[in-house]
Amino acid sequence: AAVVTPPASAAVAPPAPAPASAAPPLADYNPRGAFVGVLDVQTSHVRPEAITSLVRASNGRLTSCYQDALRMAGSPVGGRVEMTLTIDERGTITYALVNERRLPAFVRCVRDAFTGRSVGAVDGPATATQWLDLHP
Repeated sequence: AAVVTPPASAAVAPPAPAPASAAPPLADYNPRGAFVGVLDVQTSHVRPEAITSLVRASNGRLTSCYQDALRMAGSPVGGRVEMTLTIDERGTITYALVNERRLPAFVRCVRDAFTGRSVGAVDGPATATQWLDLHP
């Protein structure tokens, strides 16, 4: 049997393109319209209004933290989360914790934004739980 060798000038077909992905690249996600809603608060040894007032006044910072975290995550993450504040006897927030594991950058940013802030007069060491609604 004769072996046929194609001439050197014969064109070789390029490889087939990779199939298109169903999910857009992470860089395409833009959370510009994302925002944080302020829901209910539960407190111990501090006026609920003091907490809600501080959180509402900080809503621009919360939203910025959320949008930045969404950009890092590359996808929409939303839902209801708890922010727990630990407050010393002087009314200073000593720790802020958000129970959102999917957005660690949001957790860090909120902690940094609230730790050290004052809520005014308290009746001894206090705690507060503020529920937030994350809207991607």
